[in-house]
Amino acid sequence: GFYNGPQTQGGTKYSITGDSLWIGSLPSNTCFDLLIRRKCATGDSSDWVGPIELCTPCGDIIPPYFENFDNLDTGLTGNLGVCWVAASSRPNVNNQFIFMTNKGYTPTNNTGPSGDAGTGRGTYVYAEASGGYSIDVTTLTTISSVDVTSIVNPELRFSYHMYGAVTSSLKVQANNGNGWTTLNTIVGQQQTSSTAPWIKTTVSLNGLGNRFKIRFRCDKGGP
Repeated sequence: GFYNGPQTQGGTKYSITGDSLWIGSLPSNTCFDLLIRRKCATGDSSDWVGPIELCTPCGDIIPPYFENFDNLDTGLTGNLGVCWVAASSRPNVNNQFIFMTNKGYTPTNNTGPSGDAGTGRGTYVYAEASGGYSIDVTTLTTISSVDVTSIVNPELRFSYHMYGAVTSSLKVQANNGNGWTTLNTIVGQQQTSSTAPWIKTTVSLNGLGNRFKIRFRCDKGGP
């Protein structure tokens, strides 16, 4: 049996006589439950083994594309599961400086935000400044490329919240195969309280070619 999501009655069933099975036309970035059993003869079958979770990789990001991270749990780092990956310049240390998911207030006093940019109750991605050292960097990068072949004047729109006395910088960068190019840099504290509204901004993606990756880079700064 082959099921999308939790095991249920139904699903797609395949019978094979060899040791491999090709299943095509599956959607990207989607997980399935696979169950296997052996059938020796009519009425003579083994118990089901599974479910075994299989996930398809991320495909190219085709605009229009929207991501608000609301379907994610809090405290996630690394591969966030929505075709974005958070990384640290020093990944093998405790209390590292790295982008992670969160809801509500940030854990450090006098920093922000107090909630996400939408309803205030959703999930957002932030960098916790109490971890790491002043030289540390964290990035949030698309796993696959953005394909803007069919888009005239492509652009990236996002919201940011930068409240805290030691706030350093946030950079928006793109890589079309020739290295990372900085498209926009926001320096220093931008809000005056954790409850201040998020700021919306737009970055042009012209001149990058048809396919490229996007990343947000945050330099820690401070102690």
